[in-house]
Amino acid sequence: MARELELGKIITYSPQKADFVIASDTVTEVQLNHLLAQAVARTSNDPGVQRRALIMALQEPINYAVRFISWTEPFFMRENYGPLEDNTIPLEEGLQPVALQTGHLGQITFVEPNFNWLRPEFEQWATGVKFPWKVLERSGWNVARRMMNRAADALARAIDTAARVVIDAAIVAAGNVSVDAGGILQQATLDAILKAHATAAQPLVAVHINSGDIVDLATWAAGPLAAGNMPSRVAEEVLRNLHFGNYGSLQWIGNSFVPAGSVYLRGLNTQIGVHQVKGSMRTDTDIDITRGIDITAIRTADHGWTIIAAYFLHRITC
Repeated sequence: MARELELGKIITYSPQKADFVIASDTVTEVQLNHLLAQAVARTSNDPGVQRRALIMALQEPINYAVRFISWTEPFFMRENYGPLEDNTIPLEEGLQPVALQTGHLGQITFVEPNFNWLRPEFEQWATGVKFPWKVLERSGWNVARRMMNRAADALARAIDTAARVVIDAAIVAAGNVSVDAGGILQQATLDAILKAHATAAQPLVAVHINSGDIVDLATWAAGPLAAGNMPSRVAEEVLRNLHFGNYGSLQWIGNSFVPAGSVYLRGLNTQIGVHQVKGSMRTDTDIDITRGIDITAIRTADHGWTIIAAYFLHRITC
């Protein structure tokens, strides 16, 4: 198995030569021949069967699924814990009193902190993959790797969904939800939100938006930015990318997995909340010799989220 995986790394298909070529300059011909012999040793002695087995082991079928990319992680500070460590978080109650003006003989007023303590609950997710031996013989280890990637993506999607539930609940509780009529992000709506947060000393630094919705920014060229007021650099960016970035001194982050029609604005993650992780992802394998199946079980680490300052969050629903 290890040899076949290693073989897939050093051989690649060249469209220019229409054949398989060595992808690494460090592999000698003797080593390559040895790896090829190991790869086809379990197949037929027929050269045609051997070549088909080699091709299936090296060339992956077209992938219909796009790898998942998390978009909620930047909202939180990440903290890792050991199995027996306490994950209690101190929460400050109220604001500290201001310093008082006094004379040379005046009395000092001391500030006493007031804290509550919060212990988030952990959650865990698990999935499993079965590999029939006959499938592996015909498809190669590239397909096994793909199935493992899809299982990992499914777990990452579940973790992201749980984090989004926490974010949405905090935003709704804080009343930081705006609705844009017309189904697209309006410039006036965003400007009003940025002004309100800046006035309250709650600056926003980033926007998380669906990669399709970010194209709505191009329509702003017909509004206040039109009539010759748009800088040439911005106009060129709109023509090339269908949007322009850094509007409002914000970092615009497009991700296809952000819910379409929802635009999330946030401050620095050090001002928002904590993502606690206890332990690490675990993978266990077993073999069913009766049915000829390799079994792999994947369990995530324990995850917990806490939003401490929801006023650094805002959501626009289009």
